[in-house]
Order: sequence, then structure tokens, then C-alpha cells
Amino acid sequence: MGLLRTPLKGILKIDGQDVTKLNDSRRAEIRNRNFGFIFQQLYMIEDLNLEENVALPMKYARVGRSERLRRARDLLSRVGLENKFKAMPNTLSGGERQRGAIARALSMRPRFNLADEPTGSLDSENGGLVMRMLKELNSNERVGVILVTHDEKIAGMALRRAMMKDGKFTYAD
Repeated sequence: MGLLRTPLKGILKIDGQDVTKLNDSRRAEIRNRNFGFIFQQLYMIEDLNLEENVALPMKYARVGRSERLRRARDLLSRVGLENKFKAMPNTLSGGERQRGAIARALSMRPRFNLADEPTGSLDSENGGLVMRMLKELNSNERVGVILVTHDEKIAGMALRRAMMKDGKFTYAD
């Protein structure tokens, strides 16, 4: 769905364009412009500080340095990490790393955020904070959130749910 892999069959259209027919470079451009990713494993680059990690997708998109840093700082402030711009990932708590990952996922102003177990490694307080942030993104900024979870309480917060069993979707609502 997020164009990290080439579909083996079928058609996947984004803005009316079948992206399965595009080369890797063109799919990467479309992915960078349309999708933010919040992985279960946060994939922070340990040699970059938090601000640089958040700015990295914008660097690949050739956004100018001053704009990258301005947006990274703004996003980090929005997720409550305004005093952690220069912190290295290994000095952050799990909740701080997750909020940093959300800031990074938003850096390119995506249309959709794909979240894989975004609360899986967090305590209930930080998990609740992450879910509130994702809901606010969806309602206030019109960013679609597609979330995968095994936690029924988290799934219950969704506006719409599709459940998978034995590799097949069964729609709950």
C-alpha cells in the first residue's frame, strides 16, 4: 500500500495513475509525497540527532536546509519534544522516540500515515498520547491514518475497521 514493495499482481492507483507500472525511482517520489510511515521498529539513524532524523525525508525530496530544519523543529514542538532537537536517539525514551517517529512521518505533509503497531512498545500513558495525536492528525489536518494493531482497545478507537483472519479481510464496520 505504501509502495515499499512492488505489487506482484493487480493494480494500485494513486491519483488515477497505476503505480505498479512505474520504475522504482518514480514510485519512491510518489511514496515520499503521499505516505508517512510509523514503523513498529522506529528505524532512527543513531548517528543523526532527532532534528536531523525528522528532516531526513525532506532532504531526499530536495527541500532546502533552512526549510527542513524549520519544519522539523515545528513538528518536534508539536509532539512535545521542543527541548530535544539535538538529542541523539539512544538518549530518548521509547515514548520520545515514537513521538519523534511521528514527527518524521509528518515531515513531508503526507496524505496518509501508515502505522504498524504504533503503540506496541509503549506504556499505556505514552500509547494513549500517540493515539490522541494520530486522531488529531486525522480530524484536524485531514491526514488519513491506516493503522495495524493486535490490540482490540486501540482498534476500537478507529472510525472504520477491517479485520484480517487467516489472510482474508472481514469487515467489522
